[in-house]
Amino acid sequence: MIVCGRYKHTAALAVWLVFAVFSAPGTSQAQTSPRSDTSRGAVQTGDDDTQRRARTRLELATAYYAEGRLDTALEEVKRALAASPEMAQALNLRGLVYSALGDDIQAEESFKRALQVAPS
Repeated sequence: MIVCGRYKHTAALAVWLVFAVFSAPGTSQAQTSPRSDTSRGAVQTGDDDTQRRARTRLELATAYYAEGRLDTALEEVKRALAASPEMAQALNLRGLVYSALGDDIQAEESFKRALQVAPS
C-alpha cells in the first residue's frame, strides 16, 4: 500500500474502522454480506444487490483513502451512501475524508450522522 506520510496513520485507522465494523459482534450476516438461500430456492432481492453495491463502493473508497486519493475516495463514499444512506461505516469514512480534506464542518456532520445511525 502506498500512503503519503501525511495520511499514513489516518489511512490505517480508516481501514481498521471499516473492517472492525464489518466484523463487529452483533453485526448480522445480512448487514455484512449478501447471500442467497439456495436450500429453499430463494434468490437475492434488489435490496441485497443494493447493499452489495454499497459495500463494494465503501471498499473502493477505503482503498482510495488509504492511498491518499481523497477526491476519488469521497466520490466513492458518496456513491455508497446514495445506495445505502444509513450505512454507518460509509458515514464514518466520509467524515475521515472530509477531515483529511480540511473540511471540519462536513466531517463533524458525517460523524454525528454515523452516531445517530449506529450509536453503539
